[in-house]
Amino acid sequence: MAGGYPFQPVDLSGSYIGDAAAMVVGTVASGVADDNSAPAKVAGVASAAAPGPVGEGVRQQLTFNLRGAARIVLMGANSNSEISGGVVSRAMPAAANRLGVNSAMLKFNGVSFDPVTKPNSAYRGISSTASVNAYVAKNGACECTRIIGFSTRATLCYLKLYNKSTTPNVAIDVPVLTIPIPPTAPFNIPLDEFYFSAGLSYAITVSPIDADATAIAAGDIVGLNIVFAA
Repeated sequence: MAGGYPFQPVDLSGSYIGDAAAMVVGTVASGVADDNSAPAKVAGVASAAAPGPVGEGVRQQLTFNLRGAARIVLMGANSNSEISGGVVSRAMPAAANRLGVNSAMLKFNGVSFDPVTKPNSAYRGISSTASVNAYVAKNGACECTRIIGFSTRATLCYLKLYNKSTTPNVAIDVPVLTIPIPPTAPFNIPLDEFYFSAGLSYAITVSPIDADATAIAAGDIVGLNIVFAA
């Protein structure tokens, strides 16, 4: 028993000191500039700079900002990258001591996860031409939510949607959706955020057969709106 203490005092490196009076507990008091001579940091060091990258297995100290608050960096799971901050779409209330958090729901598209967004764009076809009306509605990935328009035809025709960012070739390309358009009636077709990974293009033909190239007449479809979230 050293110095009347029931336990043997050791310094933080594990070496026996022999007497409690000789124990090193730090050389700098709290609130004083650090001199890096203490064997261990009881709390941490204040710094104006954000924490930087460190090497594998390197012992680190807790870092504080210049107001004494601990610096915390959020990292992605199984990643060495910081979680990047998103853009807050609405201004946070002006109040002190308030933490603004921007969150987003994610939906799996079959390959990866996308943020859930509201429909924010639409392709508009004012009036059909005397053709198969092969056009690009969205040059890039999107989620089609609804298709609206009016058919002046006396018989059915078929709207074909393609996962393409270029004009479809109706004789070769295979549509991902073939939608019947009722005659002489408005149509409002919900698609429940159907995902197009490459782009959204379309054509309108008389027959539902994939390779049909029979054109509709000018003005058969008016007020076509293809609504999507991009």
